[in-house]
Amino acid sequence: MTAPYDSLQPPQIAVTIRSLPRRYRSALAELEAADVDLGAAGRTGESPLVIVDDATRSLMVIDRGLEQVLLHDQPMVMAAVMDPAARQWEQPAGDRATILDALGDIATELADRIDEAPTDAWSRPAEVAAHGSVDALAIAREAARTGVERLRDLERFETD
Repeated sequence: MTAPYDSLQPPQIAVTIRSLPRRYRSALAELEAADVDLGAAGRTGESPLVIVDDATRSLMVIDRGLEQVLLHDQPMVMAAVMDPAARQWEQPAGDRATILDALGDIATELADRIDEAPTDAWSRPAEVAAHGSVDALAIAREAARTGVERLRDLERFETD
């Protein structure tokens, strides 16, 4: 059985990435309507703003990795490009507007990069630090997976 993201092709991935800012805004608005404090941690130990911030920063890391693969021969990308456990942020999440603006910016940049990549670029390989190799398409699929899975975490957010 294949994972749900394994069959996504670049046009579908770009559409998914472009939809994320709207979908995250909507999820946050629903939480606010339910009087959830967006800065307060829930059952998982993360606040809604931390979830959105993590998604945003993760997409930034993944985008940099994809950029390296599309631009360079024999690129080496950080483990965090493909491994969520390797993504750790030193700075706390910012405020709602700043995080959502950053999400909008990176989603546009990443989707544009995907849309503009030539068809033959998707099989370009990259070494992932301590994790073997992947191709550009796998990195793009990781962006879709990360964005959607973190959105699901936000939609399932529970306090106490």
